[in-house]
Amino acid sequence: MPSVSNIEVSDNGNAGDGSDIEVIFEEQSDQSNIQEYRIVVSKATSTNNLNVDFVSNLDVRSYAGESPDEVFPVRGITLLSSTTDTDGDPIKEGTGYIVSVLTVSKDEILSSNFLTVDNRVFTLTQNNLVSNYTIQFDGGAGSLVIDNDDSLYMGHYNIVDHLSGVEEEVYPVYQIGETGAVSEYITNLPLMTGSAIDSKGNLYHSLLFKEEILKIENNSTTRIGTGNRFLTSPDGLYLDNEDNLFVVTQNIDHLLKIDQNGEVEIIARIPESPRGITGDYNGNIYISHNHKNGIITKVTKEGEVSVLAQIPTFKPESYVLDYLMWVGYISFFEGALYVAGMSTDIIYKVNLDGSVENFVGSGLRGIPRGDARTARLNRPIGLAFSKDGKKLYISVSADIEPRHTQSTTPAQIIEVSLLE
Repeated sequence: MPSVSNIEVSDNGNAGDGSDIEVIFEEQSDQSNIQEYRIVVSKATSTNNLNVDFVSNLDVRSYAGESPDEVFPVRGITLLSSTTDTDGDPIKEGTGYIVSVLTVSKDEILSSNFLTVDNRVFTLTQNNLVSNYTIQFDGGAGSLVIDNDDSLYMGHYNIVDHLSGVEEEVYPVYQIGETGAVSEYITNLPLMTGSAIDSKGNLYHSLLFKEEILKIENNSTTRIGTGNRFLTSPDGLYLDNEDNLFVVTQNIDHLLKIDQNGEVEIIARIPESPRGITGDYNGNIYISHNHKNGIITKVTKEGEVSVLAQIPTFKPESYVLDYLMWVGYISFFEGALYVAGMSTDIIYKVNLDGSVENFVGSGLRGIPRGDARTARLNRPIGLAFSKDGKKLYISVSADIEPRHTQSTTPAQIIEVSLLE
């Protein structure tokens, strides 16, 4: 009997027992003689007797079984809290384990049981965990901001509408409350890209086709920077501690500052394709660049420009269209930068020494839940941290069709619960 393949183990909870473990694998193509698949967990130090006969005769408490019809490629088999390892001991944190999948045949005359062993050792730990904060909705995933009451705001962005260049279409700013309920905060606005919120709770959104910044104050709107030739296709916005507004644009490679009178000042010349913008406690500004080189630029308060880091990017070999969605927005939080890798489906942590590490996402697309390291994101673009620092919110596309690999609709917000 052929073996299963591509076994993936996820640590999807913090209970410290078998219920934390989810196992996904690729099934055999011919299911006609398969009765069930059994997930077996063994201590990494107790594998000498790990064979088909031993595993086939394990007590029901030492495996989790599912029929072929109940195994899905994006939702695997989750063990019970009472599931034991092959020694009969409770599964617990701090112990190294390996996972095996036993394929049980209906008729052993036709084909024998088969054991597939994944020799990679895993250990249950306390993890940052991913869950759905909203259901999917019809909006286009875009830049996120959060107010002092932890309400999220997201302007509608859609790559298809962007490329069409149709300026007459109108869209809403979405408000997402603490329960994950989505509503239209304000409507009938042009296509939006970057966003920011000031110390008074006023929202700002870049208007991609209008060459200006929208300010939303007490449900009324005003336009900033109108007619300035440097505001061509404005994108990322950042407000510092003094509510100074900084802007980058998609078509002109400058960092701009807009004062309270709407006057635009050039702060620095920066590399091409800027998208997101944020700043640290010392007046330095950081820019994510929506480019295949994945660079993160640093601009000091004196205007000195340097490349701080590069995050990975990816383009499918079979994708024939122009790739335009490499990198999303950027946020500064507790001494580090966090950047949305749209093409790799990963949120990266960029330390201020330039080192880069994966923070959320496995690099695969699917259901965004469970262990932050193995969760499957879908084109993450916007991100915002809760005011108490315990949550990270990410805007993603809920469309996982490979041929729609740059889609930003329908939108969904996911939540990452951060360990202290």
